[in-house]
Amino acid sequence: MFRSKFLLAAVVAAAAIALAAPATSQAGFSVKAVVGANKATINDNNTPANTTAGSTANVTDRSAAAGTISTNTVNAGLNHNGDDIAPFTVGGVRIGFSAQINENSAQSLLSSSTDLVLKNNSGAAVTVVLTISYDGFTLPGNAPEDLKLNNELTITAFNNSVGTKSTTSSTGSVKAKTSANDDPVTSGEVGGNVAGLYTSDAIFHRTSTPYTMTQTITVKLGVGESVKFDQESTLTPVVPAPAGLVLLATALPFAGLLRRRLRKSEVATAA
Repeated sequence: MFRSKFLLAAVVAAAAIALAAPATSQAGFSVKAVVGANKATINDNNTPANTTAGSTANVTDRSAAAGTISTNTVNAGLNHNGDDIAPFTVGGVRIGFSAQINENSAQSLLSSSTDLVLKNNSGAAVTVVLTISYDGFTLPGNAPEDLKLNNELTITAFNNSVGTKSTTSSTGSVKAKTSANDDPVTSGEVGGNVAGLYTSDAIFHRTSTPYTMTQTITVKLGVGESVKFDQESTLTPVVPAPAGLVLLATALPFAGLLRRRLRKSEVATAA
C-alpha cells in the first residue's frame, strides 16, 4: 500500500514538473513561394517535410549544409551559369535561389542572395511572393535590447521575353521588406522596376530569445520575363550616443530659452 502511494506521488510530481516546464520548439528555416493558388515550402535539409500545392516540381533543398537552402539553378541569360535541369517551378515560374542564415556577436544575418533568379514561363503576367524566415536567432547580445534592422535589396537586371537584358522593366518589378518578432517591427518596403540598390532601416525592440526574422519579396513579371536580385537583412546592436553628446543635446533647448530671455532683458533695459 505504501509502495503504491509512493509510486502515485512520483507520477504526479513528474507530471507537475512537465507542466511547469516552458514549452520548447524546434527552430525552423524555410522558404515559401506563392504564385496565385500555387505554393510550395522548402525547409532546411527538407526537415520537416516540404509542402506543395498546385503546379510545383523539384521542391527540395539541394544543400546538405545546415543554415543554407538552395534549389537547382535557372538559366535566364542574366550572367547565370544555370542549366534548367529539374528546376524548382511554382505556377509556371522557375525559381533559382540560395538563402542563408548566420549570426555572431556582431550581427544576425538573413540573406537571400547568390543565384536568386525568377523566370516566368507561365504564359501570363504573374506576381510571385517569396517568404524567407528563420525563428531561431539568439544573437547579437541579450534580450531585452534595441537592434537596428537593415533591409537591403539589390536588383541586378531584367530580361524580357526575347532575351534582351535591361536595367529597367515596363512590366516587372521587385519589392522587399524585412520583419522581426517578438516585438513586431517591419522595415519600409523598398524596390521598383529599375536595377540598383535599395535600403531601409527600422529599430527592433527585442524582448526575448529566440526571435524570428522574415523577408517578404514581391516580384511581378511579364510574360517570358526574368529578373535577378539579392536581398540581405541584418540586425546589429544600436550604439548609444556618448553621455557628453546626450547631455549637450538635452541642454541645447534650455540654452536657446536662456538666450531669448537675456535678449528680452536687454531690450527692456535699453527702453
